[in-house]
Amino acid sequence: MSNDERIVRHTLDNVPGGKTDWQRVKKLTDKDIEAAVRDDPDAAPICDEAWFEQAELVIPAHLKHRWVQIDEDLMAWFRQQGEGSPAEINAALRDHVERRRKGRKKAG
Repeated sequence: MSNDERIVRHTLDNVPGGKTDWQRVKKLTDKDIEAAVRDDPDAAPICDEAWFEQAELVIPAHLKHRWVQIDEDLMAWFRQQGEGSPAEINAALRDHVERRRKGRKKAG
């Protein structure tokens, strides 16, 4: 079977309908949605007012490639977290530095 035989093309006129029951979705209340999220172990928590009060917008700075030595066990842990371990290491370092900076401001 060639790739052309497996490709399915649709136009706006013949897009197949989805399986979502939109009438049921429209009838859900906020309490229904909150309960569904709470009961779903894979769902991210609902962000409430308290979350937004402590949230901080972080705009990444321009990255520089640097060579650093990292203990083997730490590197293994970051690699076990999956793709993006350099970004995770950077985020952990940034969090550490920001906490230190805030600690100094309070002490001074």
